[in-house]
Amino acid sequence: MTNNTPELIESLLVPAEKLWRAADLSAVREGRQQSEAEIPLIIGQSRAVQALETGLGIRKPTYHIYVAGIEGTGRRSYVEARCKALAKQMPTPNDQVFVYNFDQPLAPQRIPLPAGEGRYFATAMERFLEAAGNRLQEAFEQETFARQRGQLASAFQEQEQQLWQQAQQQAEAFGFRVIRREDGIATVPLDATGQPYQEEAYEQLSQEEREIMEDRGRQLREQLRDLFQRYRDLQRTMQKRLEELRQRAAG
Repeated sequence: MTNNTPELIESLLVPAEKLWRAADLSAVREGRQQSEAEIPLIIGQSRAVQALETGLGIRKPTYHIYVAGIEGTGRRSYVEARCKALAKQMPTPNDQVFVYNFDQPLAPQRIPLPAGEGRYFATAMERFLEAAGNRLQEAFEQETFARQRGQLASAFQEQEQQLWQQAQQQAEAFGFRVIRREDGIATVPLDATGQPYQEEAYEQLSQEEREIMEDRGRQLREQLRDLFQRYRDLQRTMQKRLEELRQRAAG
């Protein structure tokens, strides 16, 4: 290596300001804007493009188009762009509003409305429901409704008490008592003092005494079956009349 090596290296060095070049991005932006206005192509899929164009030209409600392919071919971009371009050439579709079907709850009714009016319909329905709720609240708070509801409740309680007394009389004849529980109505045996048996006292009974008591319990429940059915019918009748009263009050 010669003595002028440092000078040679120095002459070959490239200044930092020469290692990069500023690019004019205005042309890139302009080209991008132009390309966005155009519909991209699917690379190497001219037949697929033709099939899609044919499918988009078919006007049938139950006709569908399925597009599949490997990634990177541009199929999704092309389909979206083509559909958007086609949509711009077609009239704006109607709004589709679905409302509750009282005859068939699982099949809501469809109401077509001119484009843009669906939101106004929804707003009007919200206001209607709010006003109807206030009106119903006022109706249920009126003195006439309260009085009629009270009379209906009193009549139900009187009939319920009569059925309950009949059930107790039948139960006492068998040495039992009818009690109400959270899960329904039950019959419990009574001891010599007329009080429900405690568990320990019941366990001290002989096998024969327990069998006799269990047999009486079965006979009692058989007789009370009809009475309890009348009680359930009375409850359903009460609910039905109360609902009719509410409907009359609501107008």
